[in-house]
Amino acid sequence: MTYDDDVIPVQPLIRRIASGAWAAGMTVGLLTIACGVVLMFWPGPTLVAVAILLGIQMLVSGVYRIFLSFDRAANHRVLAAVSGVIIVIGGVIVLRRPFTGVAALTLLIGIAWLVSGIIDLADAITGEGTDSRGWEALLGVMSVIAGITVLVWPAPSISAIAWVSAFYLIVIGVMAVVAAFRLRSATT
Repeated sequence: MTYDDDVIPVQPLIRRIASGAWAAGMTVGLLTIACGVVLMFWPGPTLVAVAILLGIQMLVSGVYRIFLSFDRAANHRVLAAVSGVIIVIGGVIVLRRPFTGVAALTLLIGIAWLVSGIIDLADAITGEGTDSRGWEALLGVMSVIAGITVLVWPAPSISAIAWVSAFYLIVIGVMAVVAAFRLRSATT
C-alpha cells in the first residue's frame, strides 16, 4: 500500500517520531549506565534504596489487596485479605530493616533459581517442552548450582548479584546508546 504525501504526510511524521525515539533511547541508555555505575561503586546504599522502594511498593500493594478482598467471592475474600496483611507486614519489616529485606530478596532469588533449575532438569530428562534437551539440562544444572550457592552463602551472594546487576545495567545501557545513535543516523 502506498500513501500520497499530499493526503497523508507519512515521511515527515516518521522522521518526527524517529527523532523523538532516538532521544528517548539515548536518555534511557544513559540513565541505565548511571544506575549501573551507582550500583557498582555504592552497592550498599543502592541496595538500601532498592529495599526501601520495595518496602513502599509492598505497603501499597498490600493495602490494595486488602481493599480488593472486599470485592472477592466469599470463599476467596479471607485469603485475599490475609495475603494483603502479610504483604503489608513484609513491607513494614523491609522499611524498618532494609538490609533484612535485601537478604530476604537474595534468599528468594536463590530459591527461585533452585526451583527453576530443578524444573529445567526435569524437562530435559523427560524431553517435554523442548527440542534442545542438552542445553536445557545445562541451564538446569547451572541454575541449581547458582541457587544452592546463594542459599548457602547469602551475604557474599548479595555482593555478587549487585556486581553482576551493575555490569548488566552498564552493558544494556551502552547497547541502548549505540542503538540510539544508529537510529539517529538512520533518520537524518
